[in-house]
Amino acid sequence: MDRNYHIFYHLIKGAPPALLKELYLTDASGKGLTKDGFEYLKYGCDDIPTHLIDDVELYKELVAKFEGDLGFTTEEISTIWHIVAAVLHLGNVELDTAAYDIVKSISLGVEPV
Repeated sequence: MDRNYHIFYHLIKGAPPALLKELYLTDASGKGLTKDGFEYLKYGCDDIPTHLIDDVELYKELVAKFEGDLGFTTEEISTIWHIVAAVLHLGNVELDTAAYDIVKSISLGVEPV
């Protein structure tokens, strides 16, 4: 069992529905998205027994650490979740390589094919 980016799993499995909606991590019906909706996560293991890794509980522990030990404000915590969600969304961005090839050709003084 292997997976990377644990913070993403904590967020999509543990965050309250209102936060998931605010971060655009829900589908049209308002249901939270699963790992399969994200390039960074879709090949990772998601069936780890909760007695080994409980993402819901780990999300709660993380928020408690943000608020308690680290003393982050509500606004700072919100900013963190927005950044984490933005990185998760950026993993789904697909670049148009044809546009890159045209720019590269122009900068090299070569006619695009």
